[in-house]
Amino acid sequence: MREGRRGRVLPAWVGVALGAWALGCVWIVGPSGFLTLSVPVTLLLIASARARAAAAVEARGQATA
Repeated sequence: MREGRRGRVLPAWVGVALGAWALGCVWIVGPSGFLTLSVPVTLLLIASARARAAAAVEARGQATA
């Protein structure tokens, strides 16, 4: 939460690791509350992809300037 308040985006590996952990728990335990982790995992991955796309657009803009 601290990184979000500062306007920073976590690296994509955080979402991937959290998702893998949640899927492993669901595989071991079965359908349970671990499925709710799919929401923050999805949001983390979307935020990472958007930040990567914005950085690419910014880099392209600076290269042409």
